Amino acid sequence: MKIKWRILAALLAVLTIHVPAAGKGRDTIPTVYDSVMTNIRQIQWAGVKDTAALRLTVAGLLNTIQTDGSWTDINYADRAQTNWTPVAHLDRLRSMALAYTRAGGYYYGNAQLQQRIAAGLAYWYSAHPTSTNWYMQQIASPQRVGVILILMRTGLLPLPDTTVQQLLGRMATEGGRPDQSGSQGTGANKLDIATHWIYRGCLAGDAAVLSFGVAQAYYPLFMTTGEGIQYDMSYLQHGMQLYIGGYGSVLLNGEVSVALFTVGTSYALAGSRLALLSSFMRNTFLPVIRGQYFHFDVLGRGVSRNNALLQSGMAGTAASMKLLDPAYAPVYDSAISRLTGVQPAEFGVQAGHSHFWKSDYALHVRPAYSFDVRTVSARTLRNENGNGENLKGYFLADGATNIATTGNEYYNIFPVWDWNRIPGVTAPLLNTIPVPAQWGTAGTSTFTGGVSDSLYGVTTYAYTDNNYSINTTAKKSWFFFNDEIVCLGAGITATAAGEVNTTVNQCLLDGPVTVSAGGATTVLNKGSRSYPGNLRWALHHGIGYLFPQGGAVHLANEQQAGTWKAINNTSAADTVRMDVFKLWLNHGGQPVNNSYAYMILPGKQSAADMEAYDTTNIRILANTDSVQVVRHQGLGIWQLVFFRAATYTGAGVTIRANAGCALILKNIGTPQVTVHLADPSQLKSSIALRLQLPGITGEKHLVMNLPTTPYAGATVRGVVNAQTPDYTEPAPENIQRIYAVADAYVNDGANAAVNYGTASTLIIKKDNTGYNREVYTKFPLPAMDTSRIARVTFQLQVKNANISVTNTNWQVNAVADNSWTELGINWNNKPASTVLPGLFPGSPVGTAVEFDITARVKDVISGSQPLLSLHTVATARGDGKTDAGFYSRETADSALQPQLKIYLKPLSSLAGKTFMENTDKKRTGGTVITVTPNPATDVVYISGGATGPAVLTDGRGQVLKRIQLTAGARTTLDVSGLPPGIYYFKSLSSTVAQKLLIVR
Repeated sequence: MKIKWRILAALLAVLTIHVPAAGKGRDTIPTVYDSVMTNIRQIQWAGVKDTAALRLTVAGLLNTIQTDGSWTDINYADRAQTNWTPVAHLDRLRSMALAYTRAGGYYYGNAQLQQRIAAGLAYWYSAHPTSTNWYMQQIASPQRVGVILILMRTGLLPLPDTTVQQLLGRMATEGGRPDQSGSQGTGANKLDIATHWIYRGCLAGDAAVLSFGVAQAYYPLFMTTGEGIQYDMSYLQHGMQLYIGGYGSVLLNGEVSVALFTVGTSYALAGSRLALLSSFMRNTFLPVIRGQYFHFDVLGRGVSRNNALLQSGMAGTAASMKLLDPAYAPVYDSAISRLTGVQPAEFGVQAGHSHFWKSDYALHVRPAYSFDVRTVSARTLRNENGNGENLKGYFLADGATNIATTGNEYYNIFPVWDWNRIPGVTAPLLNTIPVPAQWGTAGTSTFTGGVSDSLYGVTTYAYTDNNYSINTTAKKSWFFFNDEIVCLGAGITATAAGEVNTTVNQCLLDGPVTVSAGGATTVLNKGSRSYPGNLRWALHHGIGYLFPQGGAVHLANEQQAGTWKAINNTSAADTVRMDVFKLWLNHGGQPVNNSYAYMILPGKQSAADMEAYDTTNIRILANTDSVQVVRHQGLGIWQLVFFRAATYTGAGVTIRANAGCALILKNIGTPQVTVHLADPSQLKSSIALRLQLPGITGEKHLVMNLPTTPYAGATVRGVVNAQTPDYTEPAPENIQRIYAVADAYVNDGANAAVNYGTASTLIIKKDNTGYNREVYTKFPLPAMDTSRIARVTFQLQVKNANISVTNTNWQVNAVADNSWTELGINWNNKPASTVLPGLFPGSPVGTAVEFDITARVKDVISGSQPLLSLHTVATARGDGKTDAGFYSRETADSALQPQLKIYLKPLSSLAGKTFMENTDKKRTGGTVITVTPNPATDVVYISGGATGPAVLTDGRGQVLKRIQLTAGARTTLDVSGLPPGIYYFKSLSSTVAQKLLIVR
C-alpha cells in the first residue's frame, strides 16, 4: 500500500497511543500483537482523507449489499487472470470496516453496519472466489482479509468467531509461504506474502507465525545476486530484469509499511537492514523520479499502464522514512516537496552519475535535468510481456533513454508512441513489432556496461539482435558531462527489410520547436520534415539537440493517435490523441558500417542559448566499431570505449588496451593522470593499458585488477605517473592447445540409460531428480617434462544459458577411469569422480569458462597416463532455471570446442636444462618414448618404445645422431656440442616424433 504524506502526524501517535483490543480493560498492558495491530489500524484510519466521501460510499454499499452479504454486480465465479472482479467485494468491506471503527465518524459503532460486514465476510468464505492468477489467492485476498479483521478487532461488537477462524484458516492454507521457491518467494512477492503472515500472527496471537512473518518481510533487505536489491543498489525481479519502479516500489512501500507496523516493538526495523532500505530509497529510488514522475525506463511492463509514471503518492513513503530514518530528514523533506509539487523538479537535487552494473542501467542526474540509459546483456533480461501488458515494448531495453527536466515529458504518452522509435534506440522500422517474451528473455550482447567516477560516466552497448526481422548490430555509447551528453554509434549494420533509425527523442510536444538549418533559424509550424545533412541544431522544451557531424535527420511535431489497449490488453480501446515531438536519424535500408553522432544539451531556453554554446568544448576524436573517444576540453576529461583490444592515437595521446573496456581519464597533460576503468564484458580479471601521455615521460604500463562477482563490472580507479612501470615487450607466450577426443553429457531419471555422445551441446544442470545433467570430457596428454608446465586450464565455451544461471557455480572433478566412451556413457554407467579445487560462477552466453587444473595434469603426465578425463557439474539448484549448455567437440569452430591450454614456461627461465615433449598431442602406435633430462650433464635418457634404431634431427630433418633403442631398457643420448635450439627425436619404428628443446 502507498502511505499518503499527510498521515505523518497520525503515525507519530503510533508511538504513544494504543487502543486496547475489544473486550480488554483500559488498564491492560498491550501485548506485542495489540501494539502491531494498533499501528496497522492507525495507518488505515489516517489514510481516510475525506470522511464525507467515505460516509456516502458506505451508505451506498449498505443499500446494495444483499442479506447474504453479496453484491449483485459482482461476478463471484469470475476467474480472470487480470482485472479480477471479486476482489472488489473485499475492498468494499474494508471501506465499511473503516467507517465502523474510525472514532468520530458517522457510522462509528453502527450495529447494522457491523452485521453487514460480518455477513460479507461469511459470504466471501462460503463463495470462495478464485482467480487463475496466483497473486490473488496468495497476496491480494489474504492481505485484504487481514486488514479487515484487524480493523474489526477493535469494534464495539466482535465478529462471529467461527467466521474469523474460517478466514484465518484459509489465509494459512491458501495464502502461500513467503519462503516458497521461485519468483513467488523472492523480493517484493516474498514481502507481500509475509505481510499477511504478520496479520494472521497478530490476529491468532501466534508468536511463531508473527515472528516468521516479520523475519520473512525483512528478509529481502539484503544485497543479492538473485531477485531483489543488488550489490550495485539497483533492483531486479522476474529474473535479472530491471524493476526499480514496479516491483521495487512494491518492495519499498511494503517494507516501510511493515516497519511502521512494528515501530515501538521488539520487531522494529533497525541496524543494517534499516540502513539498506534507507540507501535504496535515497540513492536509487528517489533519483529515478524527476519531480513527480518516474523515468519510464525503470517500470518494466508497468510502462503500459495509465498514470504509471505519476509518483506523487510516494511523498507518504518519504514522510514515513523520515520518521524511521531521521538522520536523513533533509533528504526526505526535499523529496516530499518535489513529489507534492510544492517545489520544482530541481529542488534539493544533487549532481551524480551511477552505473548499475548488475542491471545494465545508467542514471545521470543534475539539478537541471536527469538522463538515463536502459540496456540489456546476456546477463540480464529484456522488458517482459506479462498478463497482456507491454505488447509493443520489444526495443525498450536496447539503449532507451529518458531525458527529463520537468519530469512530465513522457507522462501517459505511451498509447500514441511510435514504438519503432523509442528514444535512444537504433532499430529497423517494422510493420509489426515483435511481442516481448512472456516474463522476459535474456539479451544477447556480451559487451554492455559502463564506467563512473560518481559524477561523470560512460555507458556502452554492443547491440546485436539476430531476430530474423531485425538482424541489426551497432556499437553505441553515451558520454556524460555537466551540460552535455554525447551520443555515438558506429558499425551500424542490418539486413532487416525496413530502414534503420536511431531515435534522438520522442516526447510530449510542449512549446515551440526551433531549428537551425541551412543557415537559417526557424520556429516550426506543426508537421513533419527532413534535413538531409543540413540540420545544425534543434531546440524543444528547454533541451537542445546538436548534430556535429550532420546526418539524415527527421523531425516531427504533430499529433499522434493510439490506444492503451494496443499496448495493454486490460486497458481501454478508446482512441487517445496527443501532440508529440519526435526527432530521429535515418540510416537507410540495410546499412553497412553506418554511424551517427549527436549531443543532448539540457538547459537551453532559446535560440540565443544554442548559438552561444561553445562547440569547441567537446571533441569527438574517434567513432568506429573498435574505439569511441570523446574529450571535454573545458573539464579536462577524456572518455573512451574500446570494444576490443585496440589502440587510439591522437591529440598527442596514445592509449592501448589489451581488452575491451570503458575509461575515464582526468588531468591528461599533468604529471599525474587519474584513470577510472570498467569491464563491460564482466569476464576479465585484469586489463592492461599502455599509455603515452603528455606530461609523463615514456610509455607506461598500467595493469588494473578487476573486481569479481558480485562486483564484476564495477569501476576501479588507478593513477599514471612517473612511478608507473614502463612498458616492456613480453616474451612470446608458448601455449599448447589440446582438444577433446570424447565428450558427452548424462541425464538422470527417465533418461538415465540414454547416451548423448553425438550432441552438439553439452548440457549442465542441478535440479530435482530427472532433470540433472552433467558433462564428461576426455583429452589425450603429451609426454613431456612437467617442470616445463607453468599452468594448465580446462576451457568450455557457454553456448546457451537460462535466466538464473548466475545463481549456481560450476565445478570440475577428476575421473580416474578412462574406459568410458563417447557413444557408451550414460547416467547409469558414468565413472566416479573426485572434486578438484576451484569454482567458476554460472555465466551467460559467450563466456569462456576456465578451470585451473595444473596439479591434476602434472600428476597424470608424471604417472605416464596417456589420457585425462574430467567431470563437470553444477553445484546449486537455484530456482530450477540455472541450466546452461557448452559447445561440444562436434562444433565446427575448434576455438569453441572443449580444450586444454598448457602454458609453457619461457625458455629464458630454463637455462641449463634440456627438455623433451610430444608435439603430436596424440599418442599413436601403442608405444611411448619417455625422455628424462639430466640437468647435471649434457645427456638425456631414453626409455620405452620398440627395439630398433632411432635418430635425432634438426628442424630441416637432417640426421645429427643415431641411437639403438632396446625395449624396456634405458639408453643414454649425448647432446653435448649441440647449440641451443629445437631438435626432434624419433624411433624409426614409431610415428611419434618428440620435440627436444636445448637451453644453454
